[in-house]
Amino acid sequence: MVCDKRCGRRWYGHVKGKAEFCREHKRDDMVAVYGLCQEDGCMTRATFEATSKKTHCVAHASEAMKRVDKVRTCAAPGCKKAPTHSAPGQAALHCKTHASGEMTKRYTSRDCRADGCEVEATFGPPGEPAAFCGTHKAPHMVPTKGLRCEVCSTRASFGRAGEVARRCSDHKEEGMVNVNYAACRVEGCSRGRSHGPAGGEALFCSHHAEAGMINLREKLCSAEGCSVEPVFGYPGEERTMCMKHKEEGIINVKKKTCASDGCPLAATFASPGRVRAWCAEHKTEGMENVSRKKCDEPGCQHQATYGLPGTATSRCGRHMLAGFVSQNLHSCISCGLSYRIPKDTLCGYCDPDGRLRKATREAVVEEHLLKTFPDIPFRHNQRVPGRFCSDERQRPDFLFDMGTHLVDVEVDEQQHNRHPEECELARMYRIVATSGLPVRFIRYNPDAFRVGGRLVTVEQEKRLSALTDEIRKAMEHPEPGRMIDVRHLFYDHPMEITFFRVVYRRHTNFAMESIVQTANGQMDFSKRTSINLSRNGDLITNAWLQVTLPALDQHVTVGGSTSTYVHYVNSVGHAMLKSVEIDIGGQKVDKHFDAFYEVMDELEVPSEKRAGLNEMLGRYDELDTSTTGSLVNQSGQRTYYVPLRFWWNKLPGQALPLLALMYHDVRINIEFRSALELVKSDVALIQPTSGGAPLSFIDASLWVDYVYCDAAERKRFAGDAHEYLIEQVQFTGDESIPASVSSSTQKIRLAFNHPVKELIWVITPETSAAVDPKNGNMLFDFGQIAGVDYIQSAKLMLNGHDRYSERPGTYHRLVQPYQHHPRVPSKPVYVYSFALESSSHQPSGATNFSRIDNAQLYLTTKPNMPAARCKVLAINYNVFRIQGGMGGLAYCS
Repeated sequence: MVCDKRCGRRWYGHVKGKAEFCREHKRDDMVAVYGLCQEDGCMTRATFEATSKKTHCVAHASEAMKRVDKVRTCAAPGCKKAPTHSAPGQAALHCKTHASGEMTKRYTSRDCRADGCEVEATFGPPGEPAAFCGTHKAPHMVPTKGLRCEVCSTRASFGRAGEVARRCSDHKEEGMVNVNYAACRVEGCSRGRSHGPAGGEALFCSHHAEAGMINLREKLCSAEGCSVEPVFGYPGEERTMCMKHKEEGIINVKKKTCASDGCPLAATFASPGRVRAWCAEHKTEGMENVSRKKCDEPGCQHQATYGLPGTATSRCGRHMLAGFVSQNLHSCISCGLSYRIPKDTLCGYCDPDGRLRKATREAVVEEHLLKTFPDIPFRHNQRVPGRFCSDERQRPDFLFDMGTHLVDVEVDEQQHNRHPEECELARMYRIVATSGLPVRFIRYNPDAFRVGGRLVTVEQEKRLSALTDEIRKAMEHPEPGRMIDVRHLFYDHPMEITFFRVVYRRHTNFAMESIVQTANGQMDFSKRTSINLSRNGDLITNAWLQVTLPALDQHVTVGGSTSTYVHYVNSVGHAMLKSVEIDIGGQKVDKHFDAFYEVMDELEVPSEKRAGLNEMLGRYDELDTSTTGSLVNQSGQRTYYVPLRFWWNKLPGQALPLLALMYHDVRINIEFRSALELVKSDVALIQPTSGGAPLSFIDASLWVDYVYCDAAERKRFAGDAHEYLIEQVQFTGDESIPASVSSSTQKIRLAFNHPVKELIWVITPETSAAVDPKNGNMLFDFGQIAGVDYIQSAKLMLNGHDRYSERPGTYHRLVQPYQHHPRVPSKPVYVYSFALESSSHQPSGATNFSRIDNAQLYLTTKPNMPAARCKVLAINYNVFRIQGGMGGLAYCS
């Protein structure tokens, strides 16, 4: 059927066919074929004439041709663009390129409706005209121009050569090409034209582009003189810079990222036949890497890297056919040999930090281990056996499983001097955590090293012989109580000791300043307050709460009785804090309780600092037993200072880098106790007062120390990924111990997770813990009952087995703190440590409670003990990762 002439103009037909149908009666697979450009493969309307007939489009018109359609052109000589800009009140005379400074765009009905947007509207609600551009479209809008994809509502641009577009880029079938662009001029190539001389037109695809040609289809890097396609930009904005010229704080905004919330990694995995949506870490069972084409050989899962010249890759190296060549190989600029590397770069053997050079060194060690230990199997570059979390990056170089422990041999080229020490430490910790066994690390440097400042080289045979001796020692047996042991071979050694020279090490430049934070709401008794830490500096270290409490009314009459004294409770600085937690990017990273602060002060604060800290917190033990009003230092108006104890408050090397957390807020949440819980009196107060009014904070603020780094260190913190080995506190709530005349044993279930380095527990009598200003409100009454220890003995059981034989309570109160902490507490604080040095940041032992199904603590009380409450705290390790401006825990509860 052909449209009747009276029906309308016949402009539509099949590709390379005659125009037989009008717009109203055209079929879905027809395109406009009337009046097209005569250039081979071009589907654009002809608007320029050579003689007296329109023969070419604007892209293929020569300088001698002139525009003869009804559309006006820019007034600038030689410009073929349509006029869009003019002075106010005038008709459009110039295009955007040739418009002067005072000219503005003359808006039309086809422009995007967003304020200030000059882009053509191509999206709108289904069945309605276009209203917005691609940037400002709403989620429900669909494209109104061009053909739509057969699978989704996206604009179709891919189809078979010579056919119309039927699919979008996400749903294109094998063999489809972008038919919206003219094909490459090379005969037999179906790729679209994208490259050409600067200032000219696109003539070739990227594979057949000649030297000096640039990509004219895509935008170029904004750096002056750069012809590379930009892939980096600020989040939520357009890409403007290439890898070489990217600025601090910008990310790759071109790649499709993983569908998991907050994951910045590229999406490469999906179910077979589906569009890629997940990264390797968040993929589920049955998914495969669909971002790379696989070999056409049936059953082969290798990547296709070989094909005929000028065609797409279709076979892997094992199944390539005659005449096939690799299309992923480029010549090394140093040795000239071909490798699978980017253009104009060094190969892995010529690059000092290349993976191939590392592989070569590992191959030498592997060959040596196979000859030396032929009967002992080992794993090379594989996951740790029995792991419970998926993390492809934590694969030891060589791992021997000795049954009772593991031996990990790491080949550290150049001593891994470009790897931050905290990242190496976190990696070793993760290997121990996932294996659940003690690990002996041997870090072997195959390169030169320095002794006393002089460069030293050792023959390879001697190196390997020393490595063999060290491995045999590590295989024999693990050292009791140590989960991690590290030996460094052929690392730098400092010079010998001299009494007549002082050696100084230069440090990076920095500055520090204490800045008060603004709370979201009022800080006061019985309230919960959230504080967003401001981004005033690069890093944050120390933090402390500063609270001024009002003077208490004395001689208060209650029920006919007048008080002799009213004062704040002992250690009111800690007692006022019901809980303190840190939240990063909406994830609770750590949470502390008042008892934790009091206990850690007992175990770690040295004697020379105790007096000052006691004054800061209002800690006076006689307050718990005083029956007079002489303690005015705890009754009048006074300011208290409470240092926080999060991981980033302990060491400068663990300072939290705010500049690397560009897209995550850091928040401190504080919950305060009621005023009635924080006072002591000799009468039963109903409500403590100050000046006759209910108690309220006079002033309260959170202070934080900010660190300002120099330019080089700021760049490293902002651009690199970071991993911090942190400590967390676990507390599952109070455990009740009933009163008993005779000795009794209480079983406490320890529902903890992660590698725990230490268990701490304290006992508080029920009367002391009760909310009662007269007889209770002694939150930190960990003292002895009538001079006698509450705990007679204790025992820990893991999965039904005794972790150690039953020990007396004094062993956990005196011996354990003496062995593993810098101070033996004056109050009864009971400890059991899995580490050699519990107070040190350097890990020296832990037990992975994530691998333990049933952990129980048995406490045997002495006779005639009153009812009490037991608090059990666990100090565990975890890893906090920062990457792509966001941070999060590696292991969640």
